[in-house]
Amino acid sequence: MFRWIFAGLTLVISGIPISAADNPIVPDGAKLEKLWSEGEFTEGPACGPGFCIYFSDIGNRIMRFSPDTKKTKVFREPSGRANGLDFDPQGRLVAAEGANTGGNRRITITEKDGTVRTLADRWDGKRFNSPNDLTIDTQGRIYFTDPRYVGQEPREIKSESVYRADPDGTVTQIITDVQKPNGIVLSPDMKTLYVADSNPGGNQHLLAYPLNKNSNVGDKKQLHDFGRSRGIDGMCVDIRGNIYGAAGDGKTGGIYVFHHDDGEQLAFIPVPETPTNCVFGDRDRKSLYITAGKSLYRIKLKVEGFAVFWPADAANLAHLNTAKDEDEPHLSSNDLRLYYTLGDKGKYQVMESVRKKANQPWPAGTSMVEVNQDGDCRSAFVTDGNKYPQYFFFATNKDPEKPDGRGDNFDIFFLTRLNAKADFTNPTPLHTISTSADELHPWLTRDGLKLYFSRKDKVGWQVYVAGRQKMHEQFGKATAIALPAGFHHPTLTPDGKTMYLQGPLPDKRWGIFRSSGNGQSWSSPEPLLALNHPDAPKGDMSPALSHDGARLYFASDRPGGKGGLDLWVVPTVQLGKK
Repeated sequence: MFRWIFAGLTLVISGIPISAADNPIVPDGAKLEKLWSEGEFTEGPACGPGFCIYFSDIGNRIMRFSPDTKKTKVFREPSGRANGLDFDPQGRLVAAEGANTGGNRRITITEKDGTVRTLADRWDGKRFNSPNDLTIDTQGRIYFTDPRYVGQEPREIKSESVYRADPDGTVTQIITDVQKPNGIVLSPDMKTLYVADSNPGGNQHLLAYPLNKNSNVGDKKQLHDFGRSRGIDGMCVDIRGNIYGAAGDGKTGGIYVFHHDDGEQLAFIPVPETPTNCVFGDRDRKSLYITAGKSLYRIKLKVEGFAVFWPADAANLAHLNTAKDEDEPHLSSNDLRLYYTLGDKGKYQVMESVRKKANQPWPAGTSMVEVNQDGDCRSAFVTDGNKYPQYFFFATNKDPEKPDGRGDNFDIFFLTRLNAKADFTNPTPLHTISTSADELHPWLTRDGLKLYFSRKDKVGWQVYVAGRQKMHEQFGKATAIALPAGFHHPTLTPDGKTMYLQGPLPDKRWGIFRSSGNGQSWSSPEPLLALNHPDAPKGDMSPALSHDGARLYFASDRPGGKGGLDLWVVPTVQLGKK
């Protein structure tokens, strides 16, 4: 069965042009680029920090390709005969090190300081056969295959199985009803584990196993049988959950794309060398990197890929970020205006960056004269620009009676614009929620009936919410949400069921957390492992979702910025689901 398969191929020196009109996966005119071809046997690509592609060259080394410089350099040699690679939610490289000469037969984690440590090298007291490939869930649990294709080391485990290694090193054998498990990948919702049972002369199957909340598997489902052809070696998934498997050789060698539910083939991308594995990369997540033979290839696709770790990016904010503090971002509904707070020597002002197209980088921001008059102004939030009246909320400590116009606490004000041609009105305070404490970080729900905000009272920062019956009425009395003290700066998904917020980490830095609820009660906030950079002195903070909930903007003093706090962005699909 198939929905769309393309197998035409014309090889040229600079690349492989692929005609794919109406193909849902491959753009018309897409070319397969050969990026590097100096390996022995390439395998196990993974997208890591800086959007670099790490891959194994077996032999006995790990390579790193930089999309920015287009150079490939040795990352580690020897590698313990590393094969499959992946990055955990904290951005650490995890490797399946196999058997044969120089092989360590273990699962390792490379810490941020470069230290390589063994997470697991045995099950039930017995050494692994030859860890081959791995995938990682949003909780940092590692699922890996343990076949034996090569190597003369004595085997201590009779079966060739699939295992799960928990973050504390506990190893559980979870799948035994396979012949030779090879490639392995999780679905984006973490509810299905896909395994390639690839036995030369035996099974060549793509299998799906349901996962329960405890990460135990249910009964397998066969999605595809390659028959006598070479089955899948390694694989990855896109954000829709479709499976990209490196399989076949010769004229049948390439990337096979299967529907995640029924196994129908959606596309085929031919590759001139025997393909071994693939992964999505680049900033737009639409480049598929392929290891094959002695080489590394790349092709641009129509769909975005999925990975548990995806580097937070400041590249399209490079013109906006400065050596001062850029904080408290908020994106307009049309994705063309970015509001943020500029902090400089204890003073604050609201800035606005405007671009013409949603895919363009953000230019340098300018001060909002409608807001920044006397005192300090910060924490902007603007309602949908296609609906009027439009409201612009912000916080200020303006106090005309003080010499410098700066009062002792922040209160939330709003401006009103009646139509597209009108100017914003003068600021109006929200008297019903104003107190002698600081009120910051307003966030209005889609229907305009609930205003979430931060208040620093006697117990510290807390999230408050005030409601009203109709859009243009005053808000009623605010009440505190039952969350631990210290959590604040809320931003909600469009459906109002998930809240991202800022809170204290155990090491006293700020971090970004997530809570789920129904508007009345909220779960205990859980830290986002994919964020909260360990090398950010102050931490990751000030989360703000885009209007569609697809991207999370935040501020951080993590490495790679311009200095002080800078703005960063990460796709929310890479943060996993609550």
